[in-house]
Amino acid sequence: AGAATFRLGDDSRDRQYRAILSFDTSVITDTATIVTATLRLRRQGLVGVTPFKTHKPLRVDIMNGLFGGNAALQAGDFQAAASADAVATLSAAAKNGNWSIGDLAAALAQINKTGLTQFRLRFHKDDNDDNGNDYLNWHAGEAAAGSRPELIVIYDVP
Repeated sequence: AGAATFRLGDDSRDRQYRAILSFDTSVITDTATIVTATLRLRRQGLVGVTPFKTHKPLRVDIMNGLFGGNAALQAGDFQAAASADAVATLSAAAKNGNWSIGDLAAALAQINKTGLTQFRLRFHKDDNDDNGNDYLNWHAGEAAAGSRPELIVIYDVP
């Protein structure tokens, strides 16, 4: 929490890196009908082999509210039950500075219009058993504007 980047993939002891992103979606009016939603992450760097080749795909779980029930990031959040699992698969960002994009069509009903919506990011395969660092760095919410993760929600208001 609080870093300008986060990791997804695995480390030299074959432990999986996961991440949680929080978005304040309370600005969406209660009477709105969400039409589409897209999650975008900007790639910052690569260490080892890209997990898009060895750990694929990059999956997104959604929580209508808070993983673990607490606003502060906690270790248990990474294993906590989600409102829905694997609601999107993010595209492979080919190089640093490129965006990975995921269509959240399967999760529209889980977007919280009264508070936070959280996303847990993880590759399908937890590690590739090579005892090497294989992870991508992504720009986090504390990164410079224009590089931060984006949740793009399009909605209609009656």
